[in-house]
Amino acid sequence: MFAKAARNKYRFASTKGQLTTEDLWDSPLDALNRMAQMVNKRIKEAEEESFIATPSASNVIDHDKLEILKHIIAVRLEENKAKSASIATAQQNARIRELIGKKKDEALGDKSIEELEKLLG
Repeated sequence: MFAKAARNKYRFASTKGQLTTEDLWDSPLDALNRMAQMVNKRIKEAEEESFIATPSASNVIDHDKLEILKHIIAVRLEENKAKSASIATAQQNARIRELIGKKKDEALGDKSIEELEKLLG
């Protein structure tokens, strides 16, 4: 799918002009969503129920473009989900480390003067 897009030099209309397939990976998700909606609208407008006519070349290209956009959106959503989970885990680990430090301080504070002097070595 991506090789076909590169070989045929597919361009995607956006508010910032024509984007290459590679540019889509750097586009915001809401922009990708709008592009997919526009392509999907063109597909639906071009489709007429015909049981003998073959799809036009532009209709095939639009179908390819829609599949590319849907794939990139799905990958980006999954990446965002993984990033959120990673951030939550890092925050939880930081909180646990903080609590461990407090517990160690409390344990040290509970020792007698003699025990603390022995720890000084």
